[in-house]
Amino acid sequence: MNIFESAIENPIQSLMNKHPQPTTAYNFTVYINHMSFGFTKISGLQRQAESDTILVGGINDRVISLKKQNSAQNVATFSRGVGNRGLVSYLMGCFELGEYYHGDVIVMVKNGSRNINKMFFLEGAYVSKVSYSDLDASSNQVLIETFEVVYEKMTSPNEALTGMADMANTAVSTASSAITQSMGLDG
Repeated sequence: MNIFESAIENPIQSLMNKHPQPTTAYNFTVYINHMSFGFTKISGLQRQAESDTILVGGINDRVISLKKQNSAQNVATFSRGVGNRGLVSYLMGCFELGEYYHGDVIVMVKNGSRNINKMFFLEGAYVSKVSYSDLDASSNQVLIETFEVVYEKMTSPNEALTGMADMANTAVSTASSAITQSMGLDG
């Protein structure tokens, strides 16, 4: 029996042997306060748990680990080239250091077909630091603006919820278009 006959006879086994394509990390969109922003690089998206180790007398083959309250600060770094982007530059200037965003920061990672493969929600986020790349008259490098965003919690919904992610993407896009039109900035 060849591989094609096997797939026809046992479609469930065929699906189990299919390897999904990995999600690429270069096509992503960031939404802050329901507005879309472009960044060239994001780092520091992580979830972690801290634990205490307890040694119990008489149990010598293992230790007991208990989850404890996190004490480490979660910091994500967002980088982008500086440019005069009109409304986007104005909106980015509205975010004061230490000011909480009114909603979650949402990062949507898309595949080559621009379908959402992964989403990250940063809850309780605010900008803690803004920095710029070095100014050097002997190079022709783009000036890079970097935002350090402190967040309380990161959640990432199950991949089964990608249909909801598509709906969220459409809703945010529609809202952004409506705001742009109402401000007379639709060109």
